[in-house]
Amino acid sequence: MGDNLGFALDGAWKVLLAGLGPKPQPVGTGIGWLLFLLPLAGIALGITFIVASGFGKQLSFEHIFPTIVDKH
Repeated sequence: MGDNLGFALDGAWKVLLAGLGPKPQPVGTGIGWLLFLLPLAGIALGITFIVASGFGKQLSFEHIFPTIVDKH
């Protein structure tokens, strides 16, 4: 079992060094930020849905942006 841990740590060290070596690319940075912000937007929309339904309202997707409207 000790050998397996040694192999895993050796591999993790190599991956860490490879990740620290290259210079960041602007396209990759932009894609990274997009992939970070997309789940945050989904979480914010989910919280808005829960809060709106708690106040007897609902989310409407009739326009480009979701809006809170009275239930029909």
